Amino acid sequence: MDWIRTHSWQSVGYLGGAAFVLVFAASWATVRGATADPPPPPAARVPEWVVDRGEGDRAVAAVRAKADGRAVAITTSLEGAGGFGKTTLAGVVCAHPKVRRHFRRRVFTITVGRDVRGRAAIAAKVAEATRFITGDTTAFDDPALAGAHLGRLLDQRPRTLLVLDDVWEAAQLAPFLLGGARCVRLVTTRVPGLLPPGTARVTVDEMTVEQARRVLTWQLPPLPPATVRELLAATGRWALLLRLANRLMADQIASTADPSAVLGAAESVLANLRAGGPAAADPSTAPLDLDDPQRRALAVRATVEAATTLLPPHGAERLAELGVFVEDEAVPIELIARLWQSTGGLSAAETRTLCGRLGSLSLVTLSTAHGGRVTLHDVLRDYLRGELGPTRLTALHGSLVDAAAVTVTGGAAGPSWWELADGYLLDHLVEHLHAAGRTGEAERLAGDIRWVETRLLQRGPSAPWSDLARLPGPAPAALARDLTRASHLLGSPDASRLMRNVLHSRLEDLPHWQGQIAARRRDPGLRPYLANRHRLPDLPDDRVLRSLTGFTRPVTAVATGGGVLATAEPGAVRLWNPDDGGCVLVLPVDGTVVGRVAVAPNGSWVLAADARRIRMWATATGAELRAFPVEADTWLSDTVAALAVSPDGSLLVTASVDHVVTVWETSSGHRLREVPHAYPVEALAIAPDSSWFASCSGDTTRLFETATGRGLRTLSAAYTGAHGSVAVGPSGAWLVTQHTDGPRIWGTGPGAAPQAIRSTTGVGAQLAVAPDGRWIVTAGRRTEVWDVESRTLLGALDGRTTSVAVAPDGAWIAVAGEHTVRLWEPPRADAADAGGAARQITVLAIAGDDSRLVTASGPDATVWDPASGTPVRVRTGHTAPVTSLVVARDGTWAASGASGSLRVWDTGSGADLRTLFGSRGPAAVTPDGLSVAAAADDGTAGLWEVATGRRTQTFAGAPGAVTAVAVLPGLPTAPPRVITGTDRGALVLWDPVSGARIRAFSGRGPAVEAVAASGDGRWLASATTDGAVRLWDPETGLGLRSLDLPPDGGATSLAASPDGRHLATTGRDATLRIWEAATGDCAACVRVEAPLRACGWHSDGSGVTAVGTGGLFAFTFHA
Repeated sequence: MDWIRTHSWQSVGYLGGAAFVLVFAASWATVRGATADPPPPPAARVPEWVVDRGEGDRAVAAVRAKADGRAVAITTSLEGAGGFGKTTLAGVVCAHPKVRRHFRRRVFTITVGRDVRGRAAIAAKVAEATRFITGDTTAFDDPALAGAHLGRLLDQRPRTLLVLDDVWEAAQLAPFLLGGARCVRLVTTRVPGLLPPGTARVTVDEMTVEQARRVLTWQLPPLPPATVRELLAATGRWALLLRLANRLMADQIASTADPSAVLGAAESVLANLRAGGPAAADPSTAPLDLDDPQRRALAVRATVEAATTLLPPHGAERLAELGVFVEDEAVPIELIARLWQSTGGLSAAETRTLCGRLGSLSLVTLSTAHGGRVTLHDVLRDYLRGELGPTRLTALHGSLVDAAAVTVTGGAAGPSWWELADGYLLDHLVEHLHAAGRTGEAERLAGDIRWVETRLLQRGPSAPWSDLARLPGPAPAALARDLTRASHLLGSPDASRLMRNVLHSRLEDLPHWQGQIAARRRDPGLRPYLANRHRLPDLPDDRVLRSLTGFTRPVTAVATGGGVLATAEPGAVRLWNPDDGGCVLVLPVDGTVVGRVAVAPNGSWVLAADARRIRMWATATGAELRAFPVEADTWLSDTVAALAVSPDGSLLVTASVDHVVTVWETSSGHRLREVPHAYPVEALAIAPDSSWFASCSGDTTRLFETATGRGLRTLSAAYTGAHGSVAVGPSGAWLVTQHTDGPRIWGTGPGAAPQAIRSTTGVGAQLAVAPDGRWIVTAGRRTEVWDVESRTLLGALDGRTTSVAVAPDGAWIAVAGEHTVRLWEPPRADAADAGGAARQITVLAIAGDDSRLVTASGPDATVWDPASGTPVRVRTGHTAPVTSLVVARDGTWAASGASGSLRVWDTGSGADLRTLFGSRGPAAVTPDGLSVAAAADDGTAGLWEVATGRRTQTFAGAPGAVTAVAVLPGLPTAPPRVITGTDRGALVLWDPVSGARIRAFSGRGPAVEAVAASGDGRWLASATTDGAVRLWDPETGLGLRSLDLPPDGGATSLAASPDGRHLATTGRDATLRIWEAATGDCAACVRVEAPLRACGWHSDGSGVTAVGTGGLFAFTFHA
């Protein structure tokens, strides 16, 4: 501050420059988010008959004035009324030059419609909008999650106008309003009551007299004023009827040159409205009352019947049959022709003629796009469906399906619907089958892997899921869940064939899909592909009741109370219904870290730490109730270190990062007292009667009296490590704390000795206690349930956990992982767990004869049987995590490195054989199996003789420290050689006999992360920390090609096939890819739930095994 006061002008310059840089960076990030988006659609042409309305100017001004992402609504004051021109007016707004300049042509229209009902349909519609605007194909089965994802993507983009046309329910609108601070939503709706507070409303009802006169008389010869007045009264100045009446009169005078014919045409239209419209029931001369839905319906009926008299024979029947198609969809004329061929014998030419006639009368809207399409106004569709009746509609759905079936091949099993190319039928065939009463056929189709593939490649992961989710019954719902669990792995820019491989891999272990995929793979056109050798270890556990998915950011906390489940992630708190897994509310939260959350015991409110405060919301409405300011003398933005709520919900205890514990009254937000601590507080818990609370600080847990803040007692024991978490038993007689070597149970009375539980969940694990106190949960590297009385393991759930909570009735345990929350059924006391749950695996080595496969997880190494995929032996002994691993070509020994030199040990017994002093890994075995090439602890590399442990060669002189090692097999023209990569990007080939450098392949650059040499010795590959993978010619040192990996898929490991034809890579995007070495094309890929760290080929080239956070994954490669 003194420097700023002394150098004020310099400080202004520095601060101004910094502000400019920040603004520029933010703008650049926003623009970059939109660079890969699909291009915005061109402005739609406004029809010539559309008249200027004052409402249009107000709507244009409103959308340009909104800068906070709120909504503008074009609505009507008449509940449920349509045909007033809301959609037309929205089109005028979108085409307005000022609007298009303001939003830089980023104007998108999504038609919602009445048929989009239910969670599945709404989520699919949001996913459709997301794909349309951003190209992102991530699928969700929950509307709130889908909307939050769209909102986050919109936050990364410039100003956008999103038109939501024909919204009928608040549930349809809610997901589209999440996030997207720079997105203005223009909503058209007949139901103004669904609009949220703060919406700028533009009401569109009947036209003014002058506006109505211009629409009624457009391109007509002059009419007597009295006739015009009578027509305006009969139509109620309703835009829909005005346009229909105009087209009726224009049609009747089109064939004559007599100007007086227009009067006869007008009188004919007026007579029809009087005979069949509202005047037939009420002969008064009063104008049409648009507030009365029955009178509106009569007016539509009279007008349509008048128009149908101008159609050819049976034209009215064909028009009515258009009511079978889905609302607000543009239907291909070719499909209409098939239907009318079936129902009326019309040819394709006759169909186009009739459609043209209907368009000239404004009974339908015609488009020339994609071979010609027809759209039916929903008011007319409602009328036509009412005329058809349920029985006729069901039959028509059947006729439509049968007419479409002739376009695909058929057989004993039915039509091959996956051969369809028509987008409308692909999107709605399942609906039409169900509406035709053929629900069984619809279920079989939606659950056919060939149909799922087709829909996946056509519309993305949400399409096949939505087909199943629309069907009733538990069977389709179960299959939809299968797809939901895999959907986040299927949205990828990779080629369609590769996404089919990922789909098959995620489903082939599941009963319904297993046989279908096996049969499907008999098609030689699907090769090459990867097939699972063993069941994938990251598939949902059978004990998992349901998974809450769709998180695109890590879940940091989970809490329960009163039937409400709350989750926290950067930027949001979500409330869930644990009974059905539905997200009921998304609460935006400031700050990048939201690590703590709590729910009232009765579920009435939720708390979350938000930067320098704790906020409370009502769970029923999402309204913010109050905030608890947590002030701390720190530069950190996240000041809340821990929080806990009393069992009766009356008290909140918080810990700030400056070591102060505060007791609050939840009902008022008043600060009751503060309890300073000497060290940082990491966890808090409150006694069942709220009389005391416990705080974990360093290696000590202290108990304090809540009313006074007086210390009661201290719980501490030697060598227990930090107390990272605490939970209190339901009686208050004991509590449990988490330590480096597992939980400890303490009596809360004086003098009680702790009881240790030897858990493997690790440092930083979270704790929870069963409501009846019979078991505890500890969650870290994995989730474990322990019996309190016997201290025995009852069960374990794989996967790293960030937070854990138990249902109020103990029916389930909520386990938060990185991007998912699983609800797990607690194991029974009589169900012993073998303790063999999978753990994160970091390194891998495969014996040259495939006899042994060795992995490392933390400080332990595991020997596996490659044939069965089962562990044979676990070797312990390292004091630090193993980072390097090789295995003998005959599988008899392995060498593993942790913090020190590589240790050679017997894979059969696990006994140490010798130490390769001076080596530290990474390493590789020489072709003769007698030596190990490895990085040395001095930054160089060398050769060590396995039999003696003696270093026989040194490779020195490469720039930087060695970070990767491989051995290049010999060629007829050259002996085996050693290849090393360094942290300065150097790639060097060495002579193992002389230790001389043969050649360098690259100079300075990003650090080399991995190297691999082909089995035939003709190429080698390198992966660098910037994600790039390059292939090199070892004889010339020239680069052969670079592999095209996605931006988030940078390689973490490489493995060359024994025959030299393929290269396997694992990526940061949790994907294993197989590449054609000769071309650099990706031949096959599979994707798993969590990052992969290493991979290796089996000796015969038949498959690849990869390891990572989710465990061990073995695949067979079908070239």
